[in-house]
Amino acid sequence: MSISPFFDVTVVAHRSYVRVVTAGELDIATSGDLRAQLDELWDSGWDDVVLDLRQVTFMDSSGLHILIDNHERAAQAAMRFSIIDGSEAVDRALEISGLRELLHDALEDRRDE
Repeated sequence: MSISPFFDVTVVAHRSYVRVVTAGELDIATSGDLRAQLDELWDSGWDDVVLDLRQVTFMDSSGLHILIDNHERAAQAAMRFSIIDGSEAVDRALEISGLRELLHDALEDRRDE
């Protein structure tokens, strides 16, 4: 018997950007759902995607790979990818991995939107 970790992805469209709100554990078991949702948004024409990670309770290297991949995808296509990282788990993962500096331009403060 396997117990699936809680994970939810909600898409909130705004006038000029789309916010993807994630909640729960972002790990190898759940990262495919988030990756698929982000791919669908990019492929459907959104050029400003904000990933809201404030409700993420755990993030492993699978989640970090999603951040890197989408950061690079946006940079190569002259689009915008931003991260709201208000979660302690996300903050810790970014610090330990050294990705905070790489993703510095992607860190966004859109908490009030």
